[in-house]
Amino acid sequence: MITVDGTGDPEGLATVLRSTEDYGYCTSVAIYFGSRTPMPLLEMYTRGVTFHVSRADSRRLLPEVIDLVASKRLDPLLVPTRVVPWDQAPTAWLEPAMKLVLVR
Repeated sequence: MITVDGTGDPEGLATVLRSTEDYGYCTSVAIYFGSRTPMPLLEMYTRGVTFHVSRADSRRLLPEVIDLVASKRLDPLLVPTRVVPWDQAPTAWLEPAMKLVLVR
């Protein structure tokens, strides 16, 4: 089982980690700006929970994605996309979107 933390809140992170099943994986897509973020490490250790945090390594994976597109095994046009003019960016960022594209 994989859980995903997107809370950006230390209490939310702890809740997601505690909700991860034994020997499960938790990944965080949130940024924690403080110098310290508490985590229930003893509980994670005794339950075998693995935590992963980092930004996506898009550059390293790009050749594989290009190969998938070139071989027609991946159609990027099927990813729901919202395209808005640059001047609408402040409000567009507040609305849900799978992929938001801003055009200048």
